[in-house]
Amino acid sequence: MKNLLTILLVLCCAWANAQSVKVPEKVQKTFKSKFSKAEDVNWDKDDAQHYVANFYMDEAEQNVAYDQNGTWLYTSQMIDETELPEKITDKISSDFLDSSIIAAEHRTTSKNENLYLVTIQADEIYEEEMEDDEDSMETDASETTLLTFDANGKLLTKKSLM
Repeated sequence: MKNLLTILLVLCCAWANAQSVKVPEKVQKTFKSKFSKAEDVNWDKDDAQHYVANFYMDEAEQNVAYDQNGTWLYTSQMIDETELPEKITDKISSDFLDSSIIAAEHRTTSKNENLYLVTIQADEIYEEEMEDDEDSMETDASETTLLTFDANGKLLTKKSLM
């Protein structure tokens, strides 16, 4: 029962947050012109206060970010870890022992950069979550890390997630 109440509270907060994002007309117009076939579009703001549309198109989960003037900043698409460049998977295997990839994303920026954002998690925590959903509520989320790589496999940033 406690878990159900927690889930409901999280969903209500997420819904309230999603409803509060007022997207400027310029941003909406730019988005609709480039992604006219987008489905299930949800808008949010990132840490830098950019407008981010999360959506599905061509059977893929994607997101795109714009500044307040409707200027395109980046487009991302979720990918399978098997789609990561070999240099990146080799770097993760050698530098982040006892960790598993739990999400991967390919991002193209307005500066013509190809980036890969990879979320990893310590294996023991990952296995604990897989074994028992109740334990996953008690795990130390600081063991989840977001890594950003360039297309050549160079690690650009490492950020601990909640």
